[in-house]
Amino acid sequence: MDNIGYVKSYEVTIVELGTNTETAITVKAGEDMSAGTFVIWCSLNDQEIKSVHDVYFTAFKQFRDKLLEAGYGIKCNGARINAATLHLMERSPEVYIVEPGEGAMPEKPVNIWDKADISEFPDSRQQNRFVDKWFREREAIEARTARKASPAVKILLFAPLVPEVLWILALGITDMWNYRWGMAGIYLVIMNIMFYCLAFSLTIGALMVLIGTIVSKVQGFKAHMIFGIIEFIVMLLPYVYIFLMLGSHGMGWR
Repeated sequence: MDNIGYVKSYEVTIVELGTNTETAITVKAGEDMSAGTFVIWCSLNDQEIKSVHDVYFTAFKQFRDKLLEAGYGIKCNGARINAATLHLMERSPEVYIVEPGEGAMPEKPVNIWDKADISEFPDSRQQNRFVDKWFREREAIEARTARKASPAVKILLFAPLVPEVLWILALGITDMWNYRWGMAGIYLVIMNIMFYCLAFSLTIGALMVLIGTIVSKVQGFKAHMIFGIIEFIVMLLPYVYIFLMLGSHGMGWR
């Protein structure tokens, strides 16, 4: 083990499964500098128990399984059936302790080797099965949450559609007022009122959509976020029309 570096020693408690007798042992963990793998080992009953893997938690689980084969359970966080890790933690001696029915990861991880008051000692297969089920439940909870955007988000995204529809209708009847019905004077009054009302409504609506899109992004509502981006772009189009119109005809509707 000449290439092993960053070696740390951990005092842990193991339990003889047949007699429930507890014994304190020293476990060492380090990194093989040449292979880039983690090495965990200890001496038990004049025999060396050793595991090697490029993922720290996997190396621990292999080490724990070998202890179980030798008839011993280890009382530490990593041996809990609900100990889970993330890809970003592959080289870290930390795990999360997850609970069934909870969609979010706990705020802080815990050290694999810290003592845990447990009386059951699952192997890797049992632990993996539990954690896989938890992750599936978590994905299902996130999916349900994404489908159930808060009323505030829905209002921010969908309420501005009203002035947008009114704007489209106003543009659609412009020629009918001016040419077909011969009511140009009333047309000017109504269109000026509509201009200012709709311009104000569109400005507020665009702001609402922008806020709703940002909230959707933060809360993970991907579909709502995409809808908000598209809606925001569409709501900018009337401003382009207004500026083009004012540039060619001057201020006011005439």
